[in-house]
Amino acid sequence: MRSITEQERPLVEFLTTLAGLSVPVSSLKVQSMNDGGMGSLLIGPGLVSQKYGSTAGTCHFQDADGSLVEACLNLDQHGQAFEIDVWKVNFEQLLRWPQKREIVAGLSSGSSKS
Repeated sequence: MRSITEQERPLVEFLTTLAGLSVPVSSLKVQSMNDGGMGSLLIGPGLVSQKYGSTAGTCHFQDADGSLVEACLNLDQHGQAFEIDVWKVNFEQLLRWPQKREIVAGLSSGSSKS
């Protein structure tokens, strides 16, 4: 596991704030998930016993190529930050992380993700 990068920070801070979590983002440990390069992050400690519990916050932004990207902060069964699921609607690799001003709360109106 590693610390979040400066490029990841705006999205992580946006989602944790949106979810009402008082998490010291600078101390979070993450691991890139095997999602084809779309940017999903497993949030430490990443225990095998962690299971999806609920979605705490959602947002969307446009990637550098204009493609829609949806992101959500998922909590585990104990209400702890578990993962940030990033989904680029064309299933291509994320080209760049958004700046805070580019992030919009909620899923886009054109989203078909459930």
